[in-house]
Amino acid sequence: MVRNIIFGIYLIITLFFTACIQKYDSENDFEIEIIKNGTAVKINYYIGGKTEVNIPPFIQNLPVSIIGDTAFRVQEKLTNINIPNTVTRIENAAFIGNKLEVLNIPNGVKYIGSVAFSSNLLTNINIPESVTHIDNAAFQNNKLINVIIPNSTKYIGRNAFANNNIVNITIGSDVIFDYNIPEGRTIFSENVFEYDFDHYYLINGRKAGSYIYSNNQWNLINNENVQITNVNNQSTKEKTGNIIANTIWETILDTGDHQKIEFGENSFRWSGEPWTSSLGTRMPGRNEIGTYRIQGEMIFLDITGFIYTGILIGNTLSISATGIVGWEFKKIN
Repeated sequence: MVRNIIFGIYLIITLFFTACIQKYDSENDFEIEIIKNGTAVKINYYIGGKTEVNIPPFIQNLPVSIIGDTAFRVQEKLTNINIPNTVTRIENAAFIGNKLEVLNIPNGVKYIGSVAFSSNLLTNINIPESVTHIDNAAFQNNKLINVIIPNSTKYIGRNAFANNNIVNITIGSDVIFDYNIPEGRTIFSENVFEYDFDHYYLINGRKAGSYIYSNNQWNLINNENVQITNVNNQSTKEKTGNIIANTIWETILDTGDHQKIEFGENSFRWSGEPWTSSLGTRMPGRNEIGTYRIQGEMIFLDITGFIYTGILIGNTLSISATGIVGWEFKKIN
C-alpha cells in the first residue's frame, strides 16, 4: 500500500516536470554561446521553424541571460514569442522584421537594444520596472497605440517609438530622452516619439504623467509634477541659464553667410544676412533685437512676436522656426 502511494506520488511529480519541460522549445532549435565564465547562455540564432516560440529558461542547465544581436531577425513569420524571466538583455535587432502582435517583456530585462523589436505588428507595450535602457528605434515601425514607460527607465534613444499610431503615453519620472543632434541635422530631425509629442513634452517642462492625443493635439491628463532629469544630472538652471547669458554663438549657412547671436541677461541680438527657406521660414539678421526665456531645456527667442525654439546641448545651440527647418549654432565666446 505504502509502495503504491510512493509510486503514485513519483508518477505525478514526473508527469508535472515532464509537462513543464515540454512547454519549451527544444534546446536544439537555438545556436548558443556560453558566457559569463561558464555561468550563463547567450542565444545567437534561432534555427527552428515555428511561428510561436517558447524560449527555454535553461539551456545545457545554464540560465538564458542574453538574446543576442539578430537572433530572431527577419524570420518574417514569428507571431508570438515567450521570453523567460532569466533574460536580462535583448540586444540589437534581436526580433526585427517579424509579425509579433503581442509582446510580454519579463520583469528582469534591463536593456533593450537598437531596433530590437522594430518592424513588427505590436499594438501595445508595457515596459517592466526592471528596464533601465531602451536604445535607438527599439520599437520603431510597429502599430503601437499605447505605451507605458516606468520610473525605472532612465534612457530612451532616438526614434525608439517613432512611426507608430500612439495616442496614449504614460511616462515615469527621471526618464532621459536622447536629443543629441548629429552634425548637420536640425533640432527635431530625430526623436524618441513622433515630433508632435516630443515637442509638446519639451515645451511643457518634461513632466511625468499620462498623455492623451485627441482633437489633433496632445494633452497631459495626469500630471505627477515631476520634472525629467537632465542627461548629465545637472539642474536645468545649471545647464541653460548659467551658460547662455553673456555668450556669443555662430553658424555658417550653405551660402557662406555667418549668422551670429549675442545673448545678454534676458535679451539677444541676431546679426547676419536675412534668409528665407523654401518653406517660407525666415531667418532674422542685420542686428535684430529680441528677448528670450528659458523653460526646462528649451530656449524661446522672441523677435517682434515671432518665436524661434532652441535646445542647448553642450556647446551646440539648435534653433528651429518650424520644428523642421533649423540651424546649429556653436559657442564661440
